[in-house]
Amino acid sequence: MSQPTSLPPQLCLRRALEAPLPPERPLPPGFRVRPYARGDEAAWARLLHDNGELGDWDEARVRGMIARDEPKLLLEGAFFVEGDHELVATGCTMRHRCCVPDRELLEISWVGVAPSARGHGLAYVLSRHLLAYWQPRAAADVFILTDDWRVPAIVTYLRLGFRPETVHHNQVERWRALARGFEGELREWAMPSAEP
Repeated sequence: MSQPTSLPPQLCLRRALEAPLPPERPLPPGFRVRPYARGDEAAWARLLHDNGELGDWDEARVRGMIARDEPKLLLEGAFFVEGDHELVATGCTMRHRCCVPDRELLEISWVGVAPSARGHGLAYVLSRHLLAYWQPRAAADVFILTDDWRVPAIVTYLRLGFRPETVHHNQVERWRALARGFEGELREWAMPSAEP
């Protein structure tokens, strides 16, 4: 499946993990959040692949992601939304080594919702769940990488307290262009605060 093209590098949003959490939203009836369990790899790969926005996935790629050391996938920070005994949404956490002593940099990554389950706010619920899970467990900043064309995801991340972090000179105008498409506080939140 083909995705729209986006300028490199991906847009970055960041927030302090210790910042207050945004309001909780209930899951719709019939859905539940659950952690990764050994044996989920094939269903996880199918969910990531069928999402249509996260590239080509198969079980070998998931196993490679699990085995990689940098960035390190933290399996205790991998969660799914399950509906009708099927995985319908996923989000995980990667740990990055950085130059700040005693401070981790965590990435919320591979957040995806099956096309059949979109429109229920599952990405918000799952991403907030990841923030709540890590808040008492890590001294870290959290970031998310995304593409310009994933506007619904960007709105979700802004509502979760993430703010643009410009990591490349081409991102200032990209963020401004996105912000012009928003209204009210979303427009304010999407405006980049500084050059890289």
